[in-house]
Amino acid sequence: MMGTIIPRSAPASRGPWTPPAELAGTEPPPSLDEAQGDDPAPAAATATVEELEGMTQAQLKDWLKERGAAVTGTKTALFVRAKEVLAGTYATKKAPAKRKAAGGSGDGAKKAKKADEWPPGPIYDASMRKPAPAGPAFKVMSWNVAGLNALLSKEPGLLRALAERESPDVLCLQEHKLQEGKVEEFEARLREQLPGYESFEWSCSGPPANKGYSGVVTISKVRPLSVTRGLPGVADADDPEVNHEGRVVVTEHAGVYVLNAYVPNAAKGGKDGALGRLALRTDVWDPAMAAAVRGLEGEKPVVVAGDLNCAREEIDIHNPKGNLKSAGFTPEERASFAEQYMGNGMVDPFREQHPGVVGYTYYGYRFNMRAKGKGWRLDYTLCSASLRDRCHDAFLLPDVMGSDHVPVGLTLTM
Repeated sequence: MMGTIIPRSAPASRGPWTPPAELAGTEPPPSLDEAQGDDPAPAAATATVEELEGMTQAQLKDWLKERGAAVTGTKTALFVRAKEVLAGTYATKKAPAKRKAAGGSGDGAKKAKKADEWPPGPIYDASMRKPAPAGPAFKVMSWNVAGLNALLSKEPGLLRALAERESPDVLCLQEHKLQEGKVEEFEARLREQLPGYESFEWSCSGPPANKGYSGVVTISKVRPLSVTRGLPGVADADDPEVNHEGRVVVTEHAGVYVLNAYVPNAAKGGKDGALGRLALRTDVWDPAMAAAVRGLEGEKPVVVAGDLNCAREEIDIHNPKGNLKSAGFTPEERASFAEQYMGNGMVDPFREQHPGVVGYTYYGYRFNMRAKGKGWRLDYTLCSASLRDRCHDAFLLPDVMGSDHVPVGLTLTM
């Protein structure tokens, strides 16, 4: 055991922390697994401002050429022009009036610069965490690991170090990407990493859905009182694959249910990144999950932990105006999130505890977004309103590498 791991009870764990090697691994490059994930994708035939920022001069020229725009000038001039194209204010020589009405390239660049001022508030860090409660507590943590095999291979000691430092009672992992036949092997590997955990409840993707895609697992110190998988209310008629993608595990614990969810990305299934699952997300999945939560709340309160694949407010995404057509931030998805979850009595403890704080949980590997601090808040620990007074600390762990997502958590007093 490494002496540099800070135990759960140490006050120093709530201040700035220099992570040990296991928790500070170099961010892995994109892999074949990443291409099968449900992370947000830009809208068809377009790009976001941050993607434009990451392009070379040659890439900017190619991007502009494809859209019939001029390709002369410095990289800065090309970038400004590309943003005008993205915003719809660029005009070719055949239509100078439109450009003039937009205020000219100089005014447009100033407006774009002002619009890109970010962040709007302080960035979340470890100093914002509360000390551990004095009495009994129940801690739930969630992490989209973007491929469990990749995580255990590239960062073999990370989960052990994380569990020793945080000691969650329940750990919800999403996107393990394992086939059913691999579960026994990987559960054995996890039990070596997590000796204090009794229960490993898996759900895997299988036919007719793609194998080795999606998948969640809920890991608990104490064996749950009951376990259910899947989401009632979502039928094969709604989508022939989604209910076979291993996206939900519900575990019952003393005093609370934990719903581990990996919500479908609205872009999957659409041509060239189009929003092929938007209607499934807003008209079927969200209402079904909200109904499932209400049903569980008839017995005891619920914590919803997972990758919910939606940045619900502008503060939850870098460059909100440039991502209005991107899966995970469309007006339709945000309205559905507000209506089905927040409108049905769910609480977002992190946002209530940190109303003006920027706390991203997902950074795309492309263009090195984590280093640039440009991300999305897609991962949540929502809870029933009846638990509001017991929410001691809702937190993020931005120091933990190993995935393009950041672990999140919620500590409840008992």
